[in-house]
Amino acid sequence: MAEASHAENNIQRWRMPLNAENYGRPQLRQLYRNLSKGLPPDLSAFVHEYQLTVLRELSLPLELRKFFDSLPDLASDELARQPQAALATATKRAHQDSIERTVVDQLEARDAIKPAAILWALIKPYGRLSADVLRGLDDALVDIHSSLEGKISTLVNSFVTGRNLRQGADGSLAYYHGKVEAGIETALAGHPQAVRLTLRPLIDALLARDDDQGGSWGIETAAEIIRLSQRIADATPRPPRASQDRLNRLVENKLKATGRDLENALRLAATVGSSISNLSEVRAGWSINPIEVSRDWWTGANPNVTQIGMRGCAQILTCVN
Repeated sequence: MAEASHAENNIQRWRMPLNAENYGRPQLRQLYRNLSKGLPPDLSAFVHEYQLTVLRELSLPLELRKFFDSLPDLASDELARQPQAALATATKRAHQDSIERTVVDQLEARDAIKPAAILWALIKPYGRLSADVLRGLDDALVDIHSSLEGKISTLVNSFVTGRNLRQGADGSLAYYHGKVEAGIETALAGHPQAVRLTLRPLIDALLARDDDQGGSWGIETAAEIIRLSQRIADATPRPPRASQDRLNRLVENKLKATGRDLENALRLAATVGSSISNLSEVRAGWSINPIEVSRDWWTGANPNVTQIGMRGCAQILTCVN
């Protein structure tokens, strides 16, 4: 598949730094001994006793460093009473932390923040992404944002090769480990402007997909992306007016729901609805505190908003008298 897509050179570029970190056993043993120096007596005895076990579990220098970083957090009584449990905790933490750090370093080294933002945004709402959907969006995204040319497929290929992404039998993509997502989010948090400017054309591409293929998957996903992007400080995109108007209509239709669906719609309105529509008052009422906002506040709002707010008070019991 790499030959057919002419991606073998790109994949090889990703393999090189991974191979460079894959030390031989003698180098790992030497690193282990170096990191052991200066430890308190109880920790020194612990790491000496379990050296062979640790080196079987952890095969990368970064993992070993994370292992030794975690040792001071282990309680001395746990080391004495349950040393194997303490060892399992430390090695698991080292493995997870090294995954996150490695993902961050890879994205920074490869200048892959923009394609990572696209990948994160499309996986985040549903936990997985159809490779066919991604291929369908790729051309549209490059057409809007030429700097993405070749970048998305290269990142996907490298992440599949590096076992950061799992590709199912149906072609769907998902993370191998939650720490991969955490690493992507950490990297994105360092470049909020690049994330905003990348997610904006993604919103437009998703709406255009609905225009071409019908249905509402694109706009539903776009709304979720805007909502979820608030997990990353200052990374929420501001869609063009025409796209925002369509998102407003989606949210307004959802606000006709009842029960739990109405509660979800109110939360969506608070994060996705435009500040220049009636939804701005829904946003204001919900952002005050949905548990404490009063019926009087909703009564004094725009009549359309009042109706929404009072239904919310009646059905999901989030308003006080």
